[in-house]
Amino acid sequence: MRAPQLLSRLPSSFEGGFGLATVSGCLWFLACTPFDWSAAGWIAAVPMLAAIDRAPTYRRALYLGGWAGAVETGGGFYWLIDTTQRFAGFPWIAGVLVLALFCATRALIFVLFTAVVCAIRRRIAVPMTLIAPLGMAACEFLVPQLFPCGQWITQAWHPLVIQIAEITGPWGVTALLMMVNGAIYDLWTNARAARNAAIAAAAILAVALVFGVVRMRQIDELVAHAPRMKVGLVQPNIAYSNDPDSSPEEASRELTILQEESHRLEAAGADLVVWSEGSYPVALPRELTTDFPPDSAAMIRRGLAGPVIIGADTYD
Repeated sequence: MRAPQLLSRLPSSFEGGFGLATVSGCLWFLACTPFDWSAAGWIAAVPMLAAIDRAPTYRRALYLGGWAGAVETGGGFYWLIDTTQRFAGFPWIAGVLVLALFCATRALIFVLFTAVVCAIRRRIAVPMTLIAPLGMAACEFLVPQLFPCGQWITQAWHPLVIQIAEITGPWGVTALLMMVNGAIYDLWTNARAARNAAIAAAAILAVALVFGVVRMRQIDELVAHAPRMKVGLVQPNIAYSNDPDSSPEEASRELTILQEESHRLEAAGADLVVWSEGSYPVALPRELTTDFPPDSAAMIRRGLAGPVIIGADTYD
């Protein structure tokens, strides 16, 4: 039997499928920062799976899968509009177009995933528990991304879940999520037929979590016996600007603040001082490997005894 027993009860109209795909996209981005409803990641794909599995044509299925990916990306990367305005000087409408283009390109992952699922499910009754994890992990791996991101990002704050990335890369975390989503979908549509696959999925998830517990204990043991170094992070709260024409006086003032904060951290016992990204007030030559001489106003480690790591814009 190709179609599960309950599948016929799911909405097959365009509006119904569109609504299910939209719900999936929303659940995915709500599972990420800044919303952090990470538990939603374990059910987020279920509505989309229902929509594409129930779609009457390949074309509609591909559209619904792509739409779910576009909604997920738009909700997660909404900040691109403000970023393009602030740092590229784009008008807001151009920022919206950049976001729309980015959503469309990342939605290709979901379109490819949908194509794989439909190509298989419309020929043979393979459980979603198997197709969903393998399909989504492979699509994330194969499709190039400007900002590498995947369903795995929803579990960033759950160390027990993400430890398997040490073995599988982040795609293993995506596979875990999609495996559970697929098992829920299979149980929902045909509980009796999905029983064995669901049990296997539960066992795999349990093994992954046990590995997480064991690996975290191993790392904690290593950390407990590792040599210690005190690191001081300089955060002077100087407003960032991409204006290359800042005055020498302003650059000198900012450098002085960075050095004063570094002295304070060294006095408090820091073995290594780190300045934040782009903190050095002027661009430096890329080939620079040593500090400026003491008689130079650009000297970095003025009066500092220990090493300093700085963040700076560079030029060739």
